[in-house]
Amino acid sequence: MGTSSPYSPPSSADWSVLKGDLTRLTKNPSNSNLQSKVISQFVEAIGGTSGFSSSNKIGGKGGSFSSVSARKTAQNIANFFSSVQSNGLQHTLDSTNLSNLKNKNIDDIKEELVDYFSEPAINGDSISARKAAEKTLDEMLENIETIEDMEKSLNSIELEDFLCTFFANYLNALFYRTFEEEYNNKDNVNPHDAARILKHIEQDITERVKSCQIDKDLSKIDWKNQEGQNIIQEILKDSLELLKG
Repeated sequence: MGTSSPYSPPSSADWSVLKGDLTRLTKNPSNSNLQSKVISQFVEAIGGTSGFSSSNKIGGKGGSFSSVSARKTAQNIANFFSSVQSNGLQHTLDSTNLSNLKNKNIDDIKEELVDYFSEPAINGDSISARKAAEKTLDEMLENIETIEDMEKSLNSIELEDFLCTFFANYLNALFYRTFEEEYNNKDNVNPHDAARILKHIEQDITERVKSCQIDKDLSKIDWKNQEGQNIIQEILKDSLELLKG
């Protein structure tokens, strides 16, 4: 994952403590307690579990962060996924004005699905959501070569797993975007050490969020209305709570 433009997190006292702990982590990468602390601090800095998962824009202790694009992307994914499992892929493509995908190769199909799921990449939220949608499709549809195989895979995957994986990838992309430039601009941080720490944090976030449990029958959710929005918000909130520890 990379950034599309230079970006640095805010410079308030809260963010300064977090950035200081990140720098210390590069000097002691085996400190799992410090790594957990950094991840928890990040959740608080972007607005906290309730704030970041529910509001469009949060003045999160020195920064303004939003999850609206990620939640809309997740809702679009859930609606498409649910339709495929209920009505079949061909019907879903027709009903979503994506019938042109039927004769395209899998890479082109995945690329257009990312466009369909995601908003334009204009800020940290939408950029991270788009990257997460792309990565999740690649992970879930690995080694798929035909549209028929794609339908079989989508029917065999639990929507719960897909959404938890999406939010794990989203939170990783958001963290990475926030701190990659910060590390690159520090003279006292070795870039190899920084890359190793970011990789460790990515693995930690992924393992935690992918363990999320959704105590609802997702096949009965109307993803287009407020019910769908509420479920997506709940999944993101639960994901953030797993990171808080």
